[in-house]
Amino acid sequence: MMKLIIILFLPLVVMTFQFSLGQVGIVDQEAKSKPEIAIIGNYHMGNQGNNVFKDSYDDILSHERERELKVLINNLKEFKPTKIMVEVDVKHDSLIQSRYIKYLNGEFELKRNEVYEIGFRLAKIMDHKRTQANAAGSLYTTVNDYSKFLRHLLNLSSKKSPITELLFEPSVRITSKTQFGYQAWEDTNQNDAVELSYGLGFGILNTPYGKAVFKEGHDNGFQHYFILFPAEQKGVLLMSNSDNAESTFKKLLELTIGDTYTPWRWQRYTPYDHRS
Repeated sequence: MMKLIIILFLPLVVMTFQFSLGQVGIVDQEAKSKPEIAIIGNYHMGNQGNNVFKDSYDDILSHERERELKVLINNLKEFKPTKIMVEVDVKHDSLIQSRYIKYLNGEFELKRNEVYEIGFRLAKIMDHKRTQANAAGSLYTTVNDYSKFLRHLLNLSSKKSPITELLFEPSVRITSKTQFGYQAWEDTNQNDAVELSYGLGFGILNTPYGKAVFKEGHDNGFQHYFILFPAEQKGVLLMSNSDNAESTFKKLLELTIGDTYTPWRWQRYTPYDHRS
């Protein structure tokens, strides 16, 4: 049975749960047993100016507070959580994950923040590691191998192989404003011109140069993207060991193959010099 602990700044609990756990893919709706959920509400330990109720608090890193945190973590341990969720902006996910890995390796000192002081401490004592496949995190490859794979796809497509005919056939039309984040729940027509869709594992666009297929992915310290134009027999693969590379993708796509069709707003590939 899944046992989930959610660590939140207390006044945000109601707003956060406007989305059911089933909607965000955490809970299997067909599961025979429902998960047990514990919600930990607390004030912002680091930036106290973000607290709705303005007050002064003593230092969370003080000896007395350290002792109390250990008691809290030991009590939470008794719940035996299998998952731990913390309240952070989705854009900081890679940063938090990379810091957790460093923390496990003794390379990160906990800061005045409930994510670290409660989330990291509890996850470590429960021996939580990122071991499950999770989209980009489940694919391990090299530039050479992935390039061979993409060249093979182009070759199959040039021969009108039934494999690529099936893979590159749109299955679901996408109308969300962004792929991830709160705007993923909002509909838009901004990608109607390219008929943004998804097929079997690939995003699909219609362009003046024929159908284009793409796939993106990122994980701790890595961000990648490719797009292929089968009719033109060209494409580009972008692979990086950076948490900031996506801010360069729009310009790189334009410079390398003149790609101005990738839906960068939907991808949230906001350019580093973009001014909204």
